Amino acid sequence: MQHAPLIVGLDIGTTKVCVLVGTILEDRKVDVRGVGLAPSVGLRKGVIIDLAATGEAIAKAGDEAARMCGVPLAGAHVYVGVTGDHVDSFTCHGAVAIDRPGHEILSGDVERAKVVAVSGVQSPNRDILVERPRQFIVDGQRGVADPVGMSGERLEIDLHVVTGESRFLNDVRRCVLAAGLPVDSLVLEAVATGEAVLSAEERTLGCAVLDLGGGTTDVAVYQDGELMHTSAIPVGGAHVTYDLSVGLEARYPRAEEIKVRYACAQAELCDPEGVIQYVNARGEPVEAEHGFLAEVVGPRLEELFELVAEDLRRAGVRLNQLGAGVVLTGGASKLTGTLAVARQVLGVTVREGQPMDVVGHAARVAAPQFSTAVGLLRLGGLDQLGQLRRQEERSLRARLRTFWRNFTRVFD
Repeated sequence: MQHAPLIVGLDIGTTKVCVLVGTILEDRKVDVRGVGLAPSVGLRKGVIIDLAATGEAIAKAGDEAARMCGVPLAGAHVYVGVTGDHVDSFTCHGAVAIDRPGHEILSGDVERAKVVAVSGVQSPNRDILVERPRQFIVDGQRGVADPVGMSGERLEIDLHVVTGESRFLNDVRRCVLAAGLPVDSLVLEAVATGEAVLSAEERTLGCAVLDLGGGTTDVAVYQDGELMHTSAIPVGGAHVTYDLSVGLEARYPRAEEIKVRYACAQAELCDPEGVIQYVNARGEPVEAEHGFLAEVVGPRLEELFELVAEDLRRAGVRLNQLGAGVVLTGGASKLTGTLAVARQVLGVTVREGQPMDVVGHAARVAAPQFSTAVGLLRLGGLDQLGQLRRQEERSLRARLRTFWRNFTRVFD
C-alpha cells in the first residue's frame, strides 16, 4: 500500500471558511496536520453571492493551513463541502433483469440498477452529489445489504440521491480554483458532518444529525446503517445574531460577540442579576439584562427545531423510531440551552456532537464547528485510499497476466 495522500477538507460556510489538511490512517482516524480559518462574507444561506470575496477567504484559510503543516496544498486532494436550499434529495427506485446463465449478480448489475434509478431525477441543470443505496431487493426479497454474488432473476434498488443546481456548484468550483486549489470532489455537507460525529452503532439504531451552521441547518438521517434523508434548512446561527442585533439595537459584529459570550436559550439558565454592557449602533453605552437574550434566542431556536420537525415529517421520518435520537453539531449548537430547546421541541434524546477519532492537532478541532471539515477530510481520505487499492489491484492483475503470457511462451 502506498502512503496515504494529503487531503484538504474545505468547509465554505456562511460565517467562516475552514480548511483542514491531513491524512486518513488505516483505522479511519483522521490525522490533522494543518488548520486554517478565515471570515466568510461572500455567502448567504450556503450559496455564494460574491465570488471574489469567497475566493479570497478560501485562499487566506488555505495559506494559514499550509503554513501550519509546512506543505504546499497545490498537489493535495481537495474535497469541498456544499449545501444550500438549492439541494434536493430523493429516494429513487430502479430494477434490472439478470438473464445470464446461473443468474449470478455481478457488480456491473448493481451499477446498471443505479443508472436506472437516477434516470428519473437527472437533469441538465442539476448535478448529482450523493448516490447511497438504502436497500437492494433480489427476486422480491427486501433488505439485502450487498447482492453481489447472490443468484436472482431481478435486482431492484432503493437509492438515496441528492442533487444540486449546476450553476451554484460551478460557482463553488470557480472560487476554489481561483484560490489556487484543485477540486477533487464536491461533497454534501450533511453527509460529511454525519461521518465526523456519528458512530456505526448510532447509524444502525437510527439517528438524525443536525448541523447548526451560520446560514443553514443541514439535516442527515440514518436508519439501519444507511443514509435515508438529507436536507438543508435555510435558518442557522446567523439568524439568531440578526435577531439579537435588532433587539439590542447593536451592530451585527457586536451582536455576534454578545451571542457567543453571553447568549442562552432559556430564561432559567440566565443570571437573574446579570447585566450586559455594550455600545449600541448609535455609539451610545447601554446595558441589557441577561434574561433578555433568552427572550430573543429561545423563540428563534424553537422555530428552527419546529422547521426541522416539519422537514422530517414530510420525509416520512418518525423521530420516536430513531433509537439514537438526535445529534446536534455546528457552531450554533454551543449556545447555552440549545440542547434543552431541541429536546423540548423534538421530544427525543439529544446530544452534542463533536469530531471523533482525530489525532494530530486534535485539540485544535475538538469543537462542533469543525465537524463538517473533519468529515470532509475523512471522506476524502477514504475515497483516495479506495482509489489507490483499486489501482494496485489492477496493476497486480496486469502483472499476473504478463507473467502468465511470458510463462506460456516457454512451451510454444
